[in-house]
Amino acid sequence: MPLLYAYDIECIEKARHIIEGNLAVRHTVDKLAVIAGMSTTKFKTAFKEHVGYNSFEFAQMQRMKLAQKLVVENYHSIKTIAGLCGYLHASHFNTAFKRSFGITAKKMRVQLTLIKKD
Repeated sequence: MPLLYAYDIECIEKARHIIEGNLAVRHTVDKLAVIAGMSTTKFKTAFKEHVGYNSFEFAQMQRMKLAQKLVVENYHSIKTIAGLCGYLHASHFNTAFKRSFGITAKKMRVQLTLIKKD
């Protein structure tokens, strides 16, 4: 396993913050590598080594964390939540949400509403 230097970690953290700062944007690996000041190959390796996931997996996990938070808060429609999480189509969002949590966002919201009423 390659050793990451402090500067490499700093660069990866910069890219990680870019991903977390705007989950609605689909950042390409090439653009993230440029932001980090690394070659695409080095970026991919360093990101996975430092974060534990590749940049796509990391972004997806962050999107789903945000989605779950927004579904629980119940202030936005599911379609709006999909857009805030970077999905152009609610159906794609629903598929990703169900893959992550085992139920659709709508069903989660209904279940939470029923629990709050009890």
